[in-house]
Amino acid sequence: MKLRSVNTEFWKDTFVEKLNVPEKLIFLYLITNPETNLLGIYEISIKRIAFETGVSEKVIEEALKKFKHEKKIYYIDNYIILVNWLKHQNLNKNMKVAIVKEFNNLPINLKNKILGNDSEKVGERLGNDSEKVGERLGNDSEKVGERLGNDSGTVTEWFGMIKEQLGKIEIEIEIEDENENENENENESKNYLLAFDEFRKLYPGTKRGLRTEFDNFVKKHKDWKEILPVLKERLEYQIKARQIREERKLFVPEWKNLRTWINQRCWEEKINIDS
Repeated sequence: MKLRSVNTEFWKDTFVEKLNVPEKLIFLYLITNPETNLLGIYEISIKRIAFETGVSEKVIEEALKKFKHEKKIYYIDNYIILVNWLKHQNLNKNMKVAIVKEFNNLPINLKNKILGNDSEKVGERLGNDSEKVGERLGNDSEKVGERLGNDSGTVTEWFGMIKEQLGKIEIEIEIEDENENENENENESKNYLLAFDEFRKLYPGTKRGLRTEFDNFVKKHKDWKEILPVLKERLEYQIKARQIREERKLFVPEWKNLRTWINQRCWEEKINIDS
């Protein structure tokens, strides 16, 4: 079940105040009925609107003409299009991706009417989250020249508003994707540093600062990501082996400085504890 909230300021809106009682009911129904979605474009028949509101089809048709004239809602090919719907939604990234998917599922003719036929593809940078939706949503809203029914007025301006809103959502998704990738990379880098620092603090020999030693480690060894998880374990082994040699009165060399130990891949050394 969907949940649709209506701001209490709805009833103070100058457009709503001018509507008569049936028109207010129809308008409220069109923004709250079960077919509404995140996109604000959905298929519904006048017959169903009449059945669920109890308003006659003739009154509904007249109301739709009025909503169209006021640039609020228009009805084309059995689809309700809420012009300012997207502008008033508080969307997270998942909701924005869902909007792009919902747009993809619209009939191609309707998408072309909204976006025009001569734009570039959008959605290509959304990876597997969405298919191409047909047209690029730039700031230069092209005239589409489509007409509603027998009305002689073009809907260029209204389509341009929806086009602009969809374009904004696409850009926001791209920015959020980039920010997520940056955060993931930042967290990954912190984890690498923490792991290396545990090893560095344990190392008994002379050593420099964390960043200096880590940068040298990364620079010297292309396979550093594979090495890092075993560094501490190998160092603990060598420390234990040296202690055993000392207990047995065997020669134990001084620890090399950490930079040399890393550069010479000394973690690969095996220490003989018997002689």
